[in-house]
Amino acid sequence: MSKKYEDFIYPEEVRKYEKDLLDFIVESGKNKRRSDIESHILGYFLLHSSLTQKEIQILSTKFRSRRISSGSISTFLNQYTSYEPRIILKQKVLKSKNKFRYHIVSENYKELFAVSKEAGVNVLYETIGKIKEIIRALEKLNPNEKEIKLYNMILERTRELQSYLKYHLSLFDNFMESVIGQKYPIKKDIKIQKADPKVKAVKNRNLKAIEQELINLILNNELFIIEEIKYHPIIAYLITRKSLTQLELNKLTELSAGLISEGLNYLKEQGFIEIEKLPGLRQKSYVLESIGYFNFLKFYQRFKNIANNRYRLAQILDELKNRKDELGEINGYNVIKTRAEEFLEQFKVIDFGIKIFQKALEDFKKVN
Repeated sequence: MSKKYEDFIYPEEVRKYEKDLLDFIVESGKNKRRSDIESHILGYFLLHSSLTQKEIQILSTKFRSRRISSGSISTFLNQYTSYEPRIILKQKVLKSKNKFRYHIVSENYKELFAVSKEAGVNVLYETIGKIKEIIRALEKLNPNEKEIKLYNMILERTRELQSYLKYHLSLFDNFMESVIGQKYPIKKDIKIQKADPKVKAVKNRNLKAIEQELINLILNNELFIIEEIKYHPIIAYLITRKSLTQLELNKLTELSAGLISEGLNYLKEQGFIEIEKLPGLRQKSYVLESIGYFNFLKFYQRFKNIANNRYRLAQILDELKNRKDELGEINGYNVIKTRAEEFLEQFKVIDFGIKIFQKALEDFKKVN
């Protein structure tokens, strides 16, 4: 049976608080590299649990400056109903030909975290597997004398990338277990493996082609995406080559000199890279010293940004509780209040995340 119109459009009295929570979800989504549209639709499901495509579009007219198009909604639903494990389920509406209702897998945020854990672990395992394949391809390579320095650097950085991902897998598992209800200490003794300069390869293959495969993996993997996506190619090449000049970055990325200059300033301000003067030259080299330190600093900053919303959420919840006698019987009040309580509860998780990312930053600073 389909829902009535008033079931998913909450009255004006509580819609103000619904918008406040949606703003929080969208802002948190930015820190997780979700698009505005993706964050809004996820927010609608968190606050309504079950919706049709048409209902999603109607909600978007209430909470966004622009209505979400049918195509964007279909793209979102196709992605989220095909993910393994499933986050959103699709069910045909009875006595209708082409109408479907979509349900979030659980209204319990801890259960949603459990699903997220499985999905996140899958991404990490898949990425580690691809990195292993790239390392095997590099180890079979027989670089010529001109390529040997670049070869050793790319091999060293790829192995460093693999070690970072293994550490991240351990950390992610521990973090998600704490969300679900159990806490484990971060696993230790995972060390960065340096490339052996004497490595002998056995088979000829193009070094640039292998590096491009690695670059493409970095550019298309959510683990490495930075907030300012337009500067992402700069980070990708600094991951594979560690240190580059502005001119070298211009040739490798094919970005304009102006955009590269802006990007390098941004990355320096964020603390991701350092500037190194080249001996005897006027040029500067831009260095991404540690892959792990860069990525954990990025996640640490995201969690700190989310933590800044704690007091606004607490204020929303206080207002809802104080107005219970006035709003308690209105449709949507209990859903909004429950979600506000759950979101506020998550700040214990955010605080724990900040601590373990601080520990990770210390570990990778020591290594380097």
